[in-house]
This record gives sequence, C-alpha cells and structure tokens, in this order.
Amino acid sequence: MVFLGDENTPAGTWPIDQYTTIAETPIIRENPYLVCDDSGYAVMVPQLRQNAVGPSWNGMSPNGNYPKSTRIAIDGFYIAQSSSDTAETINLALQRGLHLILSPGVYNLDAPIVVRRSNTVVLGLGMPSLAPTKGKPVVMVSDVDGITLGGILFDAVVETSPSLVF
Repeated sequence: MVFLGDENTPAGTWPIDQYTTIAETPIIRENPYLVCDDSGYAVMVPQLRQNAVGPSWNGMSPNGNYPKSTRIAIDGFYIAQSSSDTAETINLALQRGLHLILSPGVYNLDAPIVVRRSNTVVLGLGMPSLAPTKGKPVVMVSDVDGITLGGILFDAVVETSPSLVF
C-alpha cells in the first residue's frame, strides 16, 4: 500500500512492512465536482497544488465557500448520454468550445473523443465507461495546457487498441 501526501499514515516501510509512505504529493489536482447553489448548477475545478499534504478541503460550508477552484457554469458543458451520443456528436460539441460531462453508461466509440482546446474539462458522473470498437484510442488529448479528465473508466475490450488514451 502506498500513501502519497497523506496525513496520519500507518508506521512501517517496505519491504519489512507492506507500506510505502511519501510525505508530499509533488503535484495534484483533485477531481472536479458538480455543485448547485444560489447561482445554479456549475462544475468546480480545483486548482493544482504542489507539495500537497492531505485534502485541499474538508467539505463545503453551507454559504458556498469552496476550496480554491475555478467555477464553470453548467451551460458551458455538453452533457453526453451513452444511449444517443457518438464520438462524432461529442467531438462537435468540443469543437464548439464546450466542456464535456459524460453521464453514466457505456460509450461504444468507433473513433476517439478529441480534446484540442486548452483548459477543457471532461468529467464523468456515475463512472461512465469508454470502450473502443475499432481498435483506436477512446480519448486523444492535444499538446495543450490545463486539460482535466476525471471520473471516467477506460475499458479494454476484446478489440485490441494500442492505447486507450493518447
């Protein structure tokens, strides 16, 4: 068991004990999350932290004091559904400059979801699964800054793909 940047870790060191403890996480961004408050629905994207120890917050206060995060209104997102969306419909939404929420389900993709715009958020809610059907990656991320992928399962199915995320 590895503890990275955790507080109150068990004593012991590998290989004598089954634990490896590293005091600080060099760089981390916690998963984005959905909120609903007086301003409506939004996705909060926590800031990157360096040399982090412990969580960035211990819950939210009722008055909406969130940890250091960027707030993105829900109308800035395309909300995909596995029953009706394809890589093509999702990519069209991303090309229009929207962020992406993947609702629960299995997305059988014949082409990759392509993320080209910096600071784009792709957030899975309810653990959506992306499965390739043509031996291609399910997500391709361009060489741009600030892309956030979170809450997504990448499914290695029978059809072999050289990589699932590229």
